[in-house]
This record gives sequence, C-alpha cells and structure tokens, in this order.
Amino acid sequence: MQAQDRALSEILGNAVDRIAAGERRSAADSAALRERLSGLMRQQDSLGQTLGALQGVLDNKQARGAFGEAQLSRLVADLLPADSFALQARLGQMRVDCLIFLPWPPGPVPVDAKFPLESYQAWQAAGSDGKAAATALKRLQRDMATHVEAIASKYIRAGETADFALMFLPSEAVFAALHSHCRGIVEMAQRRRVFAVSPSTLWPLLNTLAAVLRDARFAEKGAALQAAARQLADDSLSLADLAAKAQRDWSRLGDDLQALVRRADALALSGRAFAEGAPALDAEAPEETAKD
Repeated sequence: MQAQDRALSEILGNAVDRIAAGERRSAADSAALRERLSGLMRQQDSLGQTLGALQGVLDNKQARGAFGEAQLSRLVADLLPADSFALQARLGQMRVDCLIFLPWPPGPVPVDAKFPLESYQAWQAAGSDGKAAATALKRLQRDMATHVEAIASKYIRAGETADFALMFLPSEAVFAALHSHCRGIVEMAQRRRVFAVSPSTLWPLLNTLAAVLRDARFAEKGAALQAAARQLADDSLSLADLAAKAQRDWSRLGDDLQALVRRADALALSGRAFAEGAPALDAEAPEETAKD
C-alpha cells in the first residue's frame, strides 16, 4: 500500500512539474507573441506613414514629377553606361527628363517622365458611378492627348534627336489602364512617334539599348583598329621604299669611294715619280672616272 502511495505521489509530482513547465513555456510564448504583435503594429504604423508620404508625393504635381524622374534615373543608371545618357538634358530652349545617346541612326532618344495623374485619379475615384466615370475618362483621354502632343512637339527634333520619344509611366496600373481604356490615345501617340513605357517594359528596352551601344562601340573600335592597320601597312611600304633608296645611295657612294681611291693612288704615283725626277704621270687622266 505504501509502495502504491509512493508511486502515485511520484506520478502526481511529475504531472505537476510538467504542468508547471507547460505554464512557463506558455508564458514565454505569450510574451514572445505579444512582442511579435507589438513589432507588427510598429511596422504597420511605419507602412502607413510611408503610404501617406507616397500619397503626398502623388498628390503634389512637382513632387510626383520628381518621383517619376528619380525612378527613371535609377533605371537608366543601373542599365546604361554613365556616358550614354544625360538627365535634364537641354534641347534648344527646353529640357527633357532624360536623353539617351544612341548612335545615328536613330540618334539620341528623349524620355519624358511626367504624366497627368490627376485625371487618372479622378477616373479611379469615380468608381461605379457611370456618368462620373465617363466624364473622368474623357478628361483623362484629353489630357493624355495634350501630353503626347507636347512631347512630340518639344522633344522630337529633326537632326538633333531620334524620330521618336518615350513617355515613361512610373506605374504599371496607369500603363495597363492606358492600353485598356485609352486605346485611341495609344494609337495616336504611336502615329506621333511617342511610345509609352512602364518600369517593366522600359527595363528590357534599356537592356536592348545597352547591347546596341556595346555593338556600336565595338564597331567603332574595330574601325579604328582597321584604320591603324592600314596606316601601319602604308608606313611599312614607305619604310621599304626608303630602305631601298638608302641601299641605292650607299651602293653609289661605294662606287664613288672606289673611284676616289683609284684617283688618290694615281696622284700618289705621279707625286713619287716627280720626286724621283721621272716623267710626271698625268694625274688629270685617271684610268677610270668617278661615277655619278
């Protein structure tokens, strides 16, 4: 009986220990969960502040333009060589947000990073109100057409830029809405040689332009090497001609030296004969005359 009581006491003690350990783990887990929830709440507050700041940027026309320009500058800086583009480049009396220096043809490509977002926001805000949505959509189409015409007239300049320009839209949603609900504006822009691009479509385009720039620079260096090789060949021929001329001159000089030696010998013999009283040799009549 006592053995059973001891066994029962041990079992109860172990159960109490396990319950206490479980309570400690639960308390620790609860504390960790509360800390995690507190961190998530802080992140949510931070995200809300970030979204508020972003909305403030989008609501402000100048700040929105700077936002689009900053996004565009990051893309081109990441994908193109530093000397192949310029930000806020001057075109006559105007400035374009970015100018990509491609070789002719097609020539430098202007990129505009501004967009009439107010019209788009008004259209989105109209929601299911059919009449308000239709009015807002017409305003968006009108503002888009005006923007396209401004890009085409200000930035596409014969003999100074390519015959087309890019209209950068920093939002994929705006890009999709433009092609879905403003197809006529997109076609009009294409006729005016203004092509809309979003971040996801500009990225592969810039990769292609980077490859074009590499090929152009390789071809330029190859042409320079070919010109240098031709110049080297011409210089080698000139050097060969000079060497042949020098050889002829040296051969002629050797003949002249031999004639001079023979004349000197004849004069020496004549002088010796004169000194010994013998008839003088005619020094003026050597057997051989110097060659020219």
